[in-house]
Amino acid sequence: MVDELRERGEDRAGLVNRFSRDYESGLLFKTFDWPDVPLSEVKLTGNSFNLAPGDHPGGYFEKNNLFVAGVPGSRVVGKWSIDSSFAKISGVHFFADRGVVPLVELGPTARVLFVDCVFEMSPAADSTAVTIASGGKAFFSGCSFIPELSGGTGNPIDNSGLAANAVVIWGANFTGRAHNSVTVVTTEMTP
Repeated sequence: MVDELRERGEDRAGLVNRFSRDYESGLLFKTFDWPDVPLSEVKLTGNSFNLAPGDHPGGYFEKNNLFVAGVPGSRVVGKWSIDSSFAKISGVHFFADRGVVPLVELGPTARVLFVDCVFEMSPAADSTAVTIASGGKAFFSGCSFIPELSGGTGNPIDNSGLAANAVVIWGANFTGRAHNSVTVVTTEMTP
């Protein structure tokens, strides 16, 4: 940090406020998880991550009470496998870099709430955004599945269990492909 020279007419309170603002912005900088550092669950429960702008790698998450938030400009470009008994993923952009299929994989014990996430699928015929193992549960609220895809056998959400275990509350599905074994509570926006 470079301290600015005191400007003419700036009083002691103005100088203290500027130092305080610089200190607080430094703390804000430290609250983000940057793309060059892989995400690692270091606590037994209650791990949380704030994804900074940039491309983040895939990962495996199994600890309870996982919380992940993405900011504009952050993307996940590798597959995420989740086995947490509860996870809330909000504002994360999952991107099919180098043909990653699926973007997210939920195990049989996973319970995940996706809020305002974007799932940008690969144009491959078998591309899938989220796979849910039998017994796993996921709710999607305000999520978008893109881009528009022609034909193919893949599903935006591919659920191996009961349709009640995968619920879309509202969102957008622009892929042109149907979900597999999913309960859609309200009509999704489509192209």
